[in-house]
Amino acid sequence: MPRPAADSDTTKRANLLGIPGTDALPFQLNLRIETKTERDRNLSCNSLEAAQINALTGCNAGFIFPTIEPKFSLTSSGTIGDHVHVNVDYDAQREFQASNTVSLYYEGKPGDHLQRLDLGNISFAAPWTS
Repeated sequence: MPRPAADSDTTKRANLLGIPGTDALPFQLNLRIETKTERDRNLSCNSLEAAQINALTGCNAGFIFPTIEPKFSLTSSGTIGDHVHVNVDYDAQREFQASNTVSLYYEGKPGDHLQRLDLGNISFAAPWTS
């Protein structure tokens, strides 16, 4: 039996998001999880106090529970169906959070009551008046 062509339906990947109409919505997700533990140590203790290690001197150097810091970035640009357009450029490590872009807009068919609806980071340019 011959192998199917590379662009046939049997070799295409299924919809990753599970949302109908998102086949034309590519996305890239970068995820990094960092963990760290710290040791709390009182440097003003002398060697005798450190050797006693009791609660009164405060010289016992214990470990603090680990902190978990997820860091991620998500970029996507495309359409859901024929009418919803998506533009996402979000990075959790950006210093200025207003630099992140998350915007969606719906564009209706000609003759629909709702022609356009914008959500997210949008800009409004007022018309010039004289």
